Amino acid sequence: MTIGNSVKSISNSVFGGCSRLTNVKIPDSVTFVGSGAFWGCKGLESVVIGNSVKSIGDRAFEECSELVSVTIGKSVRSVGEYAFCGCVKLLSVTIKDGITSISDNAFIGCSSIKYNEYDNAYYLGNDDNKYVMLMKAKSTDITTCKINDYCKAICKNAFMACGSLSSLTIPNYVRSIGDSAFNGCVELASVTIPDSVTSIGYSAFDSCNSLKYNEYDNAYYLGNSTNKYVALIKAKSKDITSCKINDGCKIIYDSAFSGCTKLISLVIPNGVTEVGYGAFYGCTVLTDVVISEGVARIYTATFNDCTGLTSITIPNGVTSIDSYAFSGCTRLTNITIPDSVTEIGVSAFESCVSLKAIYYKGTKEQWDAVIKRSDWNEGTYNCTIVFNA
Repeated sequence: MTIGNSVKSISNSVFGGCSRLTNVKIPDSVTFVGSGAFWGCKGLESVVIGNSVKSIGDRAFEECSELVSVTIGKSVRSVGEYAFCGCVKLLSVTIKDGITSISDNAFIGCSSIKYNEYDNAYYLGNDDNKYVMLMKAKSTDITTCKINDYCKAICKNAFMACGSLSSLTIPNYVRSIGDSAFNGCVELASVTIPDSVTSIGYSAFDSCNSLKYNEYDNAYYLGNSTNKYVALIKAKSKDITSCKINDGCKIIYDSAFSGCTKLISLVIPNGVTEVGYGAFYGCTVLTDVVISEGVARIYTATFNDCTGLTSITIPNGVTSIDSYAFSGCTRLTNITIPDSVTEIGVSAFESCVSLKAIYYKGTKEQWDAVIKRSDWNEGTYNCTIVFNA
């Protein structure tokens, strides 16, 4: 089946159970493949996903039991949960260099996939670069792993529980490190993170109790020989009252300052592009935060229960304010939101009972077009939206 060039998206479950489909070519006009879009298409043998598709939804091709080959277009950034689960005959998966995230269970039950091997890890890629994404270690018993120089991303859970892995150098082309990628690597003492990395997933280095960090002011960092401060991993103590973030920092890791109940103020420098999940969760006396222009997304629960915050400005360029981002900020009276924001997540401002004004930099029409998830403003009873602020 060839889908027409006028189609922009493929909705959830739209072709689910169409057992007579044998091949699908998704055109470059399509930007999104929905959850369960081709679920249970038992006769489907090959899929070509066009170059404009940005994401493949959860369970999109689950239980396509005759599927043998998949080519994923160059614009795909993420592949969802169980996207190809149960595709037991799937042999060939081609991915392009742009991809940054594949769920670790996207190919669960795909026992026939032929991975590309390099040293102690398995990869997926394409004819020009076989090593785009490091999918998993060959074994949890490995002690070393040389990552291929042309690797662009490390998959979720890739080295999880590799308890004997002691050191690792991440090469210069890697852009993203997936959720729990090194979780439970209890002997991991040394990690080199290049400046190319712009995203580190949730719990990526949790339970890495042997890691040796670089210190600057009141925080611990990971980095490389020329920039020791690429990623701020955690505060030195929950009792810090201030922290000057190094100018070389690009990423503030998940929960980095969570529970720092004496932290009063913080400036996030302009080089920072990612502030992780719950980074300032429960910083109850934090009254002043300056967020850098480089940040593109306010992640889940970033400022949850920061009860001392009274005002905040979201910088230009931010596209998403995620679920519970400012939930429980009971003293927050006003917030400035740029017209670059396209989505506000579930309960993002829940229980912000003092919120009087949202200053929106765009028009009413632009504001109405912003996707607002359920209960995004639950409990903000007397809040006014001010347009063209």
